[in-house]
Amino acid sequence: MALVATTSLAATVGMAVPASATETVAPPVAVTATIAPRPATLRLLVTHTMDGGRLILKIEDRAILSAPLAALRCKDGRPCERDLSVPGGRHELTVLMLDGRGRIVGQGIIQGTVGASDPATLVVAEHRGSGAGLTLSWRTP
Repeated sequence: MALVATTSLAATVGMAVPASATETVAPPVAVTATIAPRPATLRLLVTHTMDGGRLILKIEDRAILSAPLAALRCKDGRPCERDLSVPGGRHELTVLMLDGRGRIVGQGIIQGTVGASDPATLVVAEHRGSGAGLTLSWRTP
């Protein structure tokens, strides 16, 4: 009876039970799994004075947002906030600001950490005509 219980338990967990006392069983193989980072929230706040154009936001080398600048301004002219779902962890973010013809008029790179329970805010400010160009700042709670 004990032999049957052992056989059933071994079969349940996927182990081979030797047919005889002289047969050997291969040791279990370790399985490694890649654990994806937990999703986190990155709040994007863009201020600009451009009438046309586009903003592109990349994490590492992957674009996560490409939006017309008009869509990143509220109806009353104030900057709007937009929440983006990103993988948690430390990232290098690249921001490209394009004019209406698709030419890069501003570019910046910033690094920051965003956690699942700690949303971060990326502030992008375009200063056309002031000589400051494009500035980026990172805020955490």
